[in-house]
Amino acid sequence: MDMRGIYPHRTNVYSVTPPPPPRPRHPLRPKRTPRNSPHPPQLHRPRNAPSTAHLVIVESILRTWRVPRPIIAVKLAGTAAFALVALWFAHDASRLVVAALAALLLGAYAVRDLLSPITLAVDTEGVLIRRGFFGQRRILWGQIERIRVDSRRRLAGRSHLLEIDVGETIYLFSRYEIGADPADVVDELKAARAGK
Repeated sequence: MDMRGIYPHRTNVYSVTPPPPPRPRHPLRPKRTPRNSPHPPQLHRPRNAPSTAHLVIVESILRTWRVPRPIIAVKLAGTAAFALVALWFAHDASRLVVAALAALLLGAYAVRDLLSPITLAVDTEGVLIRRGFFGQRRILWGQIERIRVDSRRRLAGRSHLLEIDVGETIYLFSRYEIGADPADVVDELKAARAGK
């Protein structure tokens, strides 16, 4: 018997549910590999992702010079002394201002030496000099014109300073800033420069 004659408008309709889309994989997550697979998982990086070689900078520091701890202790003691003087002369406005400014200035230098004690560092590319309170300046060997000991006669005697001449700027460091004899530091810097 032909059913199409009885139900001329009936058609067979099947509901087909499409499969769910695959979950997006993290761009740096390794693919799953079988447990007994001899090949280790590999990281799949997107095309526009930066390479880790450009994100990690490795510097081979050969030597560092820093402010000696006794010098920092002297600065902290001086800060406390000037603060006591400011309290003692609280009734005198002029002396109070002078003592307070001295305490603030000496205390600022003491805090700088505590938080950033390294004054000078040297590696195969050049030197790293502390600049200001918390800044640093990178100077390559090709930028340095002269490294020597600056000896001058002053009121308290003869002073010896480490001099690094970069043309437009001359950096001077005393032994109280680098914690070593300037002549020894000059020899080490010249040796590092010659072995670059």
